[in-house]
Amino acid sequence: MKESPQNSLVYSRTPKLACTLMSMLALAAGSLSAADLYLPNSSVGGTWDYTSLNWATTSGGSADTAWTNGNNVVIEFTGNSAFKLGESDLQAADFTGAAGRIIYLQGIAGEQNQLEVTGAGSGEVHVWGTSGSGATNTLKLSGSTGWDGTLKLRDGSHNRIVLSNASAFSTDTTLEFVSGGLLLLDAAIGGQTTTLGQLSGTSGAISANYGAADAGVKTLRVEQSTDTSFSGQFAAGTSGRELALSKAGTGSLTLTGALNHGGGVTAEAGELVITSAATTSGQGDYVVSNGATLRVDNTINFGAGATLTVEAGGALAPGSEASVGTLTLDGTSGAGLVFGDGATVDFRLGVSQDEIILLGSSMVGDALGGEDSIIFNFINEGMVEGDFYDLITFGDTPAIALSAFTSNLEGTFQYSGNILQFGYSVIPEPSSSVLMLGALAGGMVLLRRRTR
Repeated sequence: MKESPQNSLVYSRTPKLACTLMSMLALAAGSLSAADLYLPNSSVGGTWDYTSLNWATTSGGSADTAWTNGNNVVIEFTGNSAFKLGESDLQAADFTGAAGRIIYLQGIAGEQNQLEVTGAGSGEVHVWGTSGSGATNTLKLSGSTGWDGTLKLRDGSHNRIVLSNASAFSTDTTLEFVSGGLLLLDAAIGGQTTTLGQLSGTSGAISANYGAADAGVKTLRVEQSTDTSFSGQFAAGTSGRELALSKAGTGSLTLTGALNHGGGVTAEAGELVITSAATTSGQGDYVVSNGATLRVDNTINFGAGATLTVEAGGALAPGSEASVGTLTLDGTSGAGLVFGDGATVDFRLGVSQDEIILLGSSMVGDALGGEDSIIFNFINEGMVEGDFYDLITFGDTPAIALSAFTSNLEGTFQYSGNILQFGYSVIPEPSSSVLMLGALAGGMVLLRRRTR
């Protein structure tokens, strides 16, 4: 493994060449027809290689068979158990985990070992335990059926999952970075989207810098109904390989790590949150789709020409869920912030308030709709009638007509230099209006009587 300059993670795809004549012959034989090989309790703590007799040929049978590539794996451990990867080119067809049990695919210090699953996979698998200079412990998924279960990466960057088929993940796949680890998207994912059912973790990294150069954009789509957070890094692309992120599903995904990728970010559905703890650099286009919310309490540092577009029905929310905050968009080209016809901005305004700031002379905004097409959904945090409050500070003379803005509260939009402002007005309650009209009418009647 080799790390490139700051913010870019580059990884070799070639494991250590330790393939023997025996393993080559086994692969050829195993590819003819896949048989089920069972991993019983007696093999707990053993090494997965081509010589150890760890496998049974029948369910519940004794471990008396060596592994041959191309067969199916059936885990029959009755507890959570570790098993060491002992070869650089292990290959299984289907991998069936034991229900309710965890198998730990453990690395060997100083070695570069790998298991490739070419078919369907299921169960909870943790990739962990490798250490030492140049050592890697890899689970490679190249099958066309998505993993059904939980995958966890542990113990630093030596332990990794390589995705070589966009279909090898699915909405049934849960990925968690427990204490480091790497998810690497291979060249086969270039120009495609792979979908996860849930992403979480306290560290680790996701990178497209694996496999052939010039593979294009590789999109990781997270479609989850749960609320999770991920504190790891989205790595910057190199050599024509780039990473993109898309958030779908009704749940919320909160990002608190380093966002260095340039392939773009899309909030398709649910909520995507970027907190003040995150960092960004070289960001591509951001898109907020119909029904989705992008909540940001941070600075998004754009790459050349990139913008944030809130489409019709999408919502942009500066600050955090719990408190007001500032969304800053920093770029050197591009309009910076583009609103579709029917875009919404959720905005707390008053004694404490949210704010949006655009940095860069080109960052003057744009509106794709006409009158009343940009809707501010204000939450009153102690607004005073007649006072004007700053909403958006543009990088230069704003390119959006005042008539494009409307809100859920009565008031007036105005520009003060490059700053969009809102002045709050209070409309009397209907009951108060009726009383005032009644009193006025009564006074007029009394006046007429006195003048007769």
